[in-house]
Amino acid sequence: VNQTVTFPAGSTTAQSVPVAIINDNKVEADEVYNVATGTLSASGRNVSLGTSSGTGTIVNDDAATVTLAGGTAQNEGNSGTISYTFTATLNNPVQGGFTVPYTTNDGSATTADNDYTDNDGTLNFAGTAGETKTITVLVNGDNKVELNETFTVALGAIAGAPAGVTTAGSPQTGTITNDDAATVAI
Repeated sequence: VNQTVTFPAGSTTAQSVPVAIINDNKVEADEVYNVATGTLSASGRNVSLGTSSGTGTIVNDDAATVTLAGGTAQNEGNSGTISYTFTATLNNPVQGGFTVPYTTNDGSATTADNDYTDNDGTLNFAGTAGETKTITVLVNGDNKVELNETFTVALGAIAGAPAGVTTAGSPQTGTITNDDAATVAI
């Protein structure tokens, strides 16, 4: 935007050039802008310009959070699989998008005992506010009488995002509720 700066006659006082910055909530890298002088109007005067440009920096002051939710308890069933769904939600926009890895981890439920299928991977966020990604863990049904068992889903370190993007709500716990019974007959 073109602006005029006027220096009062006989004055050597520096003059300011105001630059309006538009606020947003997007997490982004710091940004720079330049202010340069244009035409000098001082008819018949011996006036020259010193520094003819300046640089300003807009420092990012925004933050965003990826929140993991979905800890739940479900019956395991006697066969097949039951889906446990966990949701990761981004609350504010993030310039350029980013990735976040996730892992499923044994608790009292274990992959070695075939309680659930391990599902480690990476979520790819485009950087849109309100964006959600899902993580599905398949629990294997059986007819073994056992205690309720748990596993967790955890988010890892965010990659590819500007500073200011964090995670919350991690880890979440999935509880496999025993729905089996046995009878002892004498």
